[in-house]
Amino acid sequence: MSIVEFKDKFVAFVDVLGFKRLVEAAEAGSGTALEEVLGVLKDFGSPEKRIGFDKYGPTLCPQSPCVRRDLDFRVTHISDCLVVSCEISPAGVINLINHCSSVVFCLLHRGFMSRGYMTRGSIFHTDTDLVGTAYQRAYENESKVAAFKREADERGTPFVEIDRAVCDYIAQCEDKCVKEMFSRSVKDDGETVALFPFQSLAHSFMIGGRAPRFAACGRTGG
Repeated sequence: MSIVEFKDKFVAFVDVLGFKRLVEAAEAGSGTALEEVLGVLKDFGSPEKRIGFDKYGPTLCPQSPCVRRDLDFRVTHISDCLVVSCEISPAGVINLINHCSSVVFCLLHRGFMSRGYMTRGSIFHTDTDLVGTAYQRAYENESKVAAFKREADERGTPFVEIDRAVCDYIAQCEDKCVKEMFSRSVKDDGETVALFPFQSLAHSFMIGGRAPRFAACGRTGG
């Protein structure tokens, strides 16, 4: 019997921007098929990913320290929102970041921007239950993301922002693989750090200049 208790974990909350209009269009039969809606949700991943970790171990930085082979990895998606959590370990944090980066990139490929927040704190997260202040903090901060803002009061920019508590953990760990993979996945503007898994598209994606040249740019809102 598993112990029912809160745990200190890394937690990420990711929201798909423009999903509401996609669902409305599908319901109205105005060109968007239900299959497309479900396809977007499949990009989130499934709870079975933990089973893959348990069988094969971490997929990124496999030699990095971990507490559990499955990284205590949990995935929950509610409509257009994703919640992911993992243990506090070098392998845990970098595989959580890798999962969220993959989600962001897959959604971008489909023409959708996403926004989210990654933090550290207390949570009880199973395949059926989700409660804790870390989840609440990630959820509340998602709408306030200001990474790479272009106006002083700009909020709600389309990025997955990373709490300094997560960045500090990585900075203080001695794992070179984790630090290297983290540096390849994020951008730091001096004020905030956010996932930026678009290095190969950097020539067409500009921060602080013209709007990103993606079809998804016009899709905003939940």
